[in-house]
Amino acid sequence: MDISGGGTGRVLYRILLRAYSPSFRREAGPELLDMFDAARAEARAQGGVLWWARYWARLLADVAVTAGPTRWRQLRRSDRDGGQTVDSILQDLRYAARSLRRSPGFTAVAVVTTALGIGATATIYSVANAVMFRSLTGVRDSHELVTVHATSSDGSSFHAFSVPNFRDLRAGENGLGTLAAFSLLQTSARGAEESEAVAGLMVSEDYFRVLGTRPALGRLLAVGDHDPGGGPVAVLSHGSWQGRFAGDPGVVGQTVSLGGHAFTVVGVAEQGFTGHLALLDIEAFVPLAFQPLLEGHDGRFLDRNFDWLELIGRRADGVSTGEARAALTAIAERLAEEYVADNRGSGVDVRPYSNVFAQQSGAVGGFFTLLLAVAGMVLVVAAVNVGGMLLARGTDRRAEMALRLALGARRARLVRLMLAESVVLFLLGGAGGVALAFAATAVLSSVQLPIPFPIIFDFTPDRRVLLFSLGLALASGTVFGLVPAMGSTRSGLRARLGGGGRLRVREWFVVAQIAVSAVLLTGAGLFLRSLSTAASIDVGMRSEDVHILSTNVGILGYEREKGRAFFERLLAEASVVPGVEAAGLVRMPPLTFANETTSVPLPGAPDGRVGTDVNRVSAGYFNTMRVEIVEGRAFRDAEPAAVVINQTLAARLSSGGSSIGRNVRLGSTDDAPTVRIVGVARDGRYRSLGDEGRSMLFLPFSGFYSEDMSLVVRARGDVGPALADLVRRADPDLPLIQNAAYEDLIGLSFLPNRVAAITASSFGLLGLVLSAIGLYGVLAYAVARRTREIGIRLALGAPRRSVHRMVLRGGARLALIGMVLGLAGALASTRLLRGLLYGVSPTDPLTLTAIGGLLGAVVVAACVVPASRATRTDPTEALRHE
Repeated sequence: MDISGGGTGRVLYRILLRAYSPSFRREAGPELLDMFDAARAEARAQGGVLWWARYWARLLADVAVTAGPTRWRQLRRSDRDGGQTVDSILQDLRYAARSLRRSPGFTAVAVVTTALGIGATATIYSVANAVMFRSLTGVRDSHELVTVHATSSDGSSFHAFSVPNFRDLRAGENGLGTLAAFSLLQTSARGAEESEAVAGLMVSEDYFRVLGTRPALGRLLAVGDHDPGGGPVAVLSHGSWQGRFAGDPGVVGQTVSLGGHAFTVVGVAEQGFTGHLALLDIEAFVPLAFQPLLEGHDGRFLDRNFDWLELIGRRADGVSTGEARAALTAIAERLAEEYVADNRGSGVDVRPYSNVFAQQSGAVGGFFTLLLAVAGMVLVVAAVNVGGMLLARGTDRRAEMALRLALGARRARLVRLMLAESVVLFLLGGAGGVALAFAATAVLSSVQLPIPFPIIFDFTPDRRVLLFSLGLALASGTVFGLVPAMGSTRSGLRARLGGGGRLRVREWFVVAQIAVSAVLLTGAGLFLRSLSTAASIDVGMRSEDVHILSTNVGILGYEREKGRAFFERLLAEASVVPGVEAAGLVRMPPLTFANETTSVPLPGAPDGRVGTDVNRVSAGYFNTMRVEIVEGRAFRDAEPAAVVINQTLAARLSSGGSSIGRNVRLGSTDDAPTVRIVGVARDGRYRSLGDEGRSMLFLPFSGFYSEDMSLVVRARGDVGPALADLVRRADPDLPLIQNAAYEDLIGLSFLPNRVAAITASSFGLLGLVLSAIGLYGVLAYAVARRTREIGIRLALGAPRRSVHRMVLRGGARLALIGMVLGLAGALASTRLLRGLLYGVSPTDPLTLTAIGGLLGAVVVAACVVPASRATRTDPTEALRHE
């Protein structure tokens, strides 16, 4: 193991060094010893390490430096200074195991509780790790990779590049060792029975070299493969080779059908490599030069303003990300001066590589941070519960500890013994939590989502997750075991043998549990309320009984007229399918996050224009989706230049008058088309449910063709198979991208909210149950310890109902403090959830009232049994026992 590196390793070893004994220093070499002394001096200057941290640091250090049986036997020798040794550590662990074995009930409850907390956190971390942190197979030294994005004149980033701009950036002094381009490809491959929609990547010749990917068979793409005259070639993923060619070793030289075109297979990528983006199931990699063949746009491939490429590069040796950004920016500025018409205002943004699209990494990271925070709260509740159990167990053992102290045992030694029990408990719980994480991630990995690109869900915990769980177990066991261990050995013999003692610390443990549960339940309640409210949000259409079928004729290279004829025929035949009431075409179905924008003239606006979303639809779309026309009329299919706008855009354009009959030009270019407004549609939600006040312009498909369209039909019953047959009869090679109920599709827009709601609700209820158990345990223990006092009260004539109220009052006091703190924390934290809530305020009074009532009911239930038990105390028996 290299212990001279920087970062986390250096910090860890600075802590570990203070744990080494003089016997180890005599055995170390001079070079290693000098390094140890320097690090020890620095650690001493920064402050000491708590003795209990030194204990566990020594355990880690001994394991780290073990180099065989001889060295192990040396480490087992007793330290001449009386410090910790492996023998004493093993003795502590053996003692802890024997002690826990004598209390199977306590051990089982503590382990299960800990497993639930660590399992919840490990599951969420495992999913986040698979999406964002896990090193992807075939992507080597990923810390050296960067992604390069174009910026626009308004300062926004994450824009694409054209082929000429990419080539100029690659050829200049850019501070990168290599720079490659790629673009997602939605295409088809011929399956056993029908064509299937598959995902591919169009890549430049340096793509595999940038990533460090190796071939499993044949070779990867070379410079000569990017000459269109050489014929289409492709590299298959290992999974595609196994699935489509049954692992045939002679696959090199054979052809694979992509988008209806034959591509010669030149190689197979290494096993497990599916590109540099997590989750995407990329089956084939083809040269950029064949983009016109696969997607059309033949005449625009080399246009400088045809932006469609994403870039990824590897930093040159000794070059930082900032230096690479400066070098690429200088090239971009030169290109903006040289090509003013195409590159004016364009710049370059360079960011460290991540497993997801850079423009999504912030949102994805924030979402997983939220889920981890929720899971972490459950772990805190569980750990506090176990800490309370350890505190009660330690209180019962005070007499034992006092006797040990009286016989000469050192307090540090006793604390070590009790701390060992805590850590063993949490390690056992951590093992159970990992098992739960494996089971939960197996279920999550089997989920399939109705999205256009095939994805791979593999959330199986890896080594990083196991180390994360081990760290949680060690840290939790140490932190939550230290307070009970210190409390049980604090006072002298007479105080310990005398019994008594207060429950202050354990009471605060319960308060913390209730407070955290209140935060969790408040978040869960807000999410559930949001989902309930979302169903009543006016989205400007009706999605029930609507079925959607999507395809892209560009996959097979359809020309414009052939594509238009295909969709018109599909629409006509779908309209007469039994059960179909209405049918229409739409390019971007609402509430699927898709969008297309343009601009229209608006006097007084900056640059004299205003931006608006646009969508391409057929005339039947409005009736099919029940989109109300509030002014004018819907356009007809025979009106290729007529448009419908929504109320928001109409209000901007008309300034109080009517927009009907007005001509507007779309876009700012000289050849931009002019259209006439014939109708105004009621406002709706277009990209997502959070979309409010967005302008929309509906273009007629007859005049504004698109190769990727969706058929929407309003029908009773399942018409999916009948619609799929229409496509197969028209072209068996054309794959279906989506064929599902429309409500299932738009359910994706609720996915983050549903995941958050399910997670918060499940974990919140778990935390509530653990809090109730903790409160019950505190009250039951208090009753048991106050048996003599209660017996005296009853013997002196105190009414049993007063004893009942006394116990309830104690529980209510703890619950009230926890609820006040929890609701205050919820009010402060739930404001961060505003972006995930639809139609609900983060301070929604109904939710807060309901959560308060639920917590109150659970608290009462947890207090009833101990209070009833107190009233049944027999004074005679209580006094005789004492």
